[in-house]
Amino acid sequence: MSSFLTMEVLPEVDDCLKLRVSGSSFGFSGQADCYVNESEFLAFTKSLQGFPKKMDQLLTFDSGKSNTLSNFELSFSCVNSSGHVKLEVEITHIASYVNSKNNRFSSSFSLVIMPSEIDTFQSNLISVANSNNVGQLAELRTET
Repeated sequence: MSSFLTMEVLPEVDDCLKLRVSGSSFGFSGQADCYVNESEFLAFTKSLQGFPKKMDQLLTFDSGKSNTLSNFELSFSCVNSSGHVKLEVEITHIASYVNSKNNRFSSSFSLVIMPSEIDTFQSNLISVANSNNVGQLAELRTET
């Protein structure tokens, strides 16, 4: 079974960074189109370079919790002394309709990955962190 996380740059008229975040692990999956602060996301992607640098290192990013906009949260941490990394993902899709309350759908799952997989993912995320790169995709995939 394959587990994955992908991020794709979507077109947006206001030069905001809009990402389609999707992922799946052990039957849990989610997808949402989310707005993120471009400079904060770029800083996060740069901080992933060479992760983990020490055993107790923790890196997190969230697009901003909201009751009206879809959002996501990522948390990278070390699992063991061999350098395996646990990525915890939460994806929340907020669907809003005229004359009705918002519907909230969320999914949480984890992936265990090798540091070398993070290096490849991180280099692709650098391109994804630019709102001008519509269609750019970063994918992290592991076999479970």
